Amino acid sequence: FGGGAQTNAGPHVLPGSYTVSLVTDGKVVGSKPITIVMDPEVPLVGAPRTQYNALATELHEAQRAGTLVATQLTAVLAEVNRLAPMMDSSSTPAEIKTEFTAFRKAFDAVRAKFGVPPALGGGFGGGGGGAAAAAQAAAQAAAQANALGRVGTAKAAILAVWEVPSAAVVKQASDAKAALAPAMTEAAAVMAKARSLSAKMAPLNMKFTVPSN
Repeated sequence: FGGGAQTNAGPHVLPGSYTVSLVTDGKVVGSKPITIVMDPEVPLVGAPRTQYNALATELHEAQRAGTLVATQLTAVLAEVNRLAPMMDSSSTPAEIKTEFTAFRKAFDAVRAKFGVPPALGGGFGGGGGGAAAAAQAAAQAAAQANALGRVGTAKAAILAVWEVPSAAVVKQASDAKAALAPAMTEAAAVMAKARSLSAKMAPLNMKFTVPSN
């Protein structure tokens, strides 16, 4: 998804003493102590390291929650694409067509904020200077609109180096989280509309499968 599959790893465990347990069928069958020691060449220790991990963890949890929403939106997208041709049928009630059109508009607006569908790879060459510039501008606009992707990018920037995040990186992270929060609320509302529309379509033998909460 737009969060970036390469950025879904969380922050490393803080140095300290831990117990590692092997659990089978809910029962602990063995445990061993383990001590994690920080690379002495890395100066990120103490309070700065704790703050570093806290920020990375916040972004990771936000990304994980957003990715679950993106999974739901992807499932709904498949259903929307399947149902769209049916809306041209004369047998489909006008009120269903109207509600479906309104729902699709809201759905298309919110799914872009979660990178659904995922962006295709590839460069911008082969289309001439103007075409390439236009394609690049469109890609940049899509990336800016992709709130989930921005969270993944911010987290990756922090985890890429063992140092206190710069003010610019902290702002990037703050802005990304601020963009994702309302997108999550918007997505929840759109999913509620999808379930409402699904319930109205069911008696008409028009199956609209929507993921549960």
